[in-house]
Amino acid sequence: MRKLASVLVLTTTIFNTSCSYAGTSQRNQFWGNMNMINLQDTKTWCLGRYIFEASKDAQFFLQRDEYDSFKIETKKLGATKNDLEKEIAKIIKEYTSYGSILVDQTAEVYHDRALTKIIWAKLSPKSPTIEVFAFVLDNGSLFKIEGSYSREYEAKSKESIENLVQKLKYRNNDSIPTSKGFCINNGFIKDNGERYRYADQTLILNFTQFLTVDIEIQTETIREFDGGLIARTTKNLKEDGLLAGFLTKVKTIRKGKRIINGFAGEEWITEAPMKGRNGVDVVWEYPGIENNNLAPVFYLSLTNGNDLKTKTASISNVEALKLYENILKSIHNFN
Repeated sequence: MRKLASVLVLTTTIFNTSCSYAGTSQRNQFWGNMNMINLQDTKTWCLGRYIFEASKDAQFFLQRDEYDSFKIETKKLGATKNDLEKEIAKIIKEYTSYGSILVDQTAEVYHDRALTKIIWAKLSPKSPTIEVFAFVLDNGSLFKIEGSYSREYEAKSKESIENLVQKLKYRNNDSIPTSKGFCINNGFIKDNGERYRYADQTLILNFTQFLTVDIEIQTETIREFDGGLIARTTKNLKEDGLLAGFLTKVKTIRKGKRIINGFAGEEWITEAPMKGRNGVDVVWEYPGIENNNLAPVFYLSLTNGNDLKTKTASISNVEALKLYENILKSIHNFN
């Protein structure tokens, strides 16, 4: 996903150049007084194995969580056993109709305080793919887990889903875990890092008052190193036939290696041309360590040039970079 995200940030910048005014006063507005984001009052966020600070002006927009090839979502906060039964009934009804079949299901089982259920099903008797659904009800938070596998991966998939329903617990999003694992939206997955399991968490924050400002943060465990932010993005732009246009049309403000709190990463900051005041697109990435669940990738993307929302940057580039630095310098591994 990061491979796509980093290219999208930069290619959006390329396409926006055709909409930008050519005048120097519009294209070089790095300084100037505009609305300001409050950087003094911050909130601590936990994503994957990392924590970071962001302005309290930043609001939750969406989060995607994946662990060991399964997608996880919060179906309901303040849920009861009755809510769990309704979700189970929906799946059973869906897979006992129109030729679909139930393959297997567990009883409702408690793991510590959490009530869990796993269901295996097929869209048709001849389908080579097994659909997997699981539910975890813990402390009033109802999680739904989804995935699928082919027969050759049956043993691995069953181990993965059984491990996940045992390790997933409710977490207040304002709390920071004291044990090793991964923070997800409203939850925490215990993981001591002894073996590799793929994990991918993506969080997007935006601002009600500042419509062009978006923040995307992703953590991801990796099987192998992909060359890093700069090499990967350059390669992808070249393969898509966009590199020449990018190099001639987009102004790079800063690019290179940058170490933050011991994390040796890379950053790429470019101008984001707009019809009014130009913005900036900023990306920083720590590449993580191969096959190491204790050292996932940390990817931070910030823009104040989202041209889909308005035609001029909501905040100055000075303020955008202050916001970026504020987040960047707060990044830590919590376990």
